[in-house]
Amino acid sequence: MNPGRLQRLATTMLAFVLVFMYAACDNEGGDDTSDAELIVGSWDLAGVEDESGDRTADFAATFQSFDATFNADGTVNLVLDRTDPNDDDVDLQATYAVDETAMTVTLTVQTLAIPFSYEFVSDDTVELTASATLMNLVFQTTLQGQSTITLQRD
Repeated sequence: MNPGRLQRLATTMLAFVLVFMYAACDNEGGDDTSDAELIVGSWDLAGVEDESGDRTADFAATFQSFDATFNADGTVNLVLDRTDPNDDDVDLQATYAVDETAMTVTLTVQTLAIPFSYEFVSDDTVELTASATLMNLVFQTTLQGQSTITLQRD
């Protein structure tokens, strides 16, 4: 085989391999969804923990459902349907802001701002952690210390 032809064939094959590798790498990391975009949607309560341990069963005994809907316009609707028909349900309209650098979501209910640290366990599961003192004021609960609420996408 002609050395010039062999060199062109090798160059063509190398270019093909490089293009294929670039396309494969681009597909792996192609999801550029920000956390602010990822949080938008409807979420259900999946778990609750505080310094005393797993409190999911306590929440289930108090609330039939816990729904959070984060809207793209920075508003959030929190609906906690109590199991006892004599107790008032919690239906809150609030705003939220995501700070991806600090990894916080701050909910503002009237004038009370509650900063939650967050971690997306997956695109459909997020853990929100904050002071139980502030959460108890808003959700009318009895959590202790730093508390984590795990939400799963509806």
